[in-house]
Amino acid sequence: MELTLAPPLAHVGDAPLKLGPHRHDHIEETFLVQSGRLRFLLGEAVFDLNAGDFVRVPPGVRHGLANTGDAPVRLLVSFVPGGFEELFLTYRSDQEPPPPPNGFIEAARRDFASEFEDD
Repeated sequence: MELTLAPPLAHVGDAPLKLGPHRHDHIEETFLVQSGRLRFLLGEAVFDLNAGDFVRVPPGVRHGLANTGDAPVRLLVSFVPGGFEELFLTYRSDQEPPPPPNGFIEAARRDFASEFEDD
């Protein structure tokens, strides 16, 4: 799946667009940064990724990501086994009417054994 995270200035306030700390019991994820700069959480470690950097997140490992730069971050993301990517289509923010605010998280918890930490 291709995913673009807009820079913080594109959002209300100074908070970067992010996917806060979470984990998936049965899904392995990979992230390839195509462009931009991405702050990444893996377990307890936090590091910055640039274009060409790649991260693998095994099932059950805590992770999160945020665009902290001034340009969009373009990522190529995979989910094994597949299916989780469908949530990004179902709960896209550019729909009319917009999806329910917590629909993505509720579906991820229910259908994909995912846990999300409160920020």
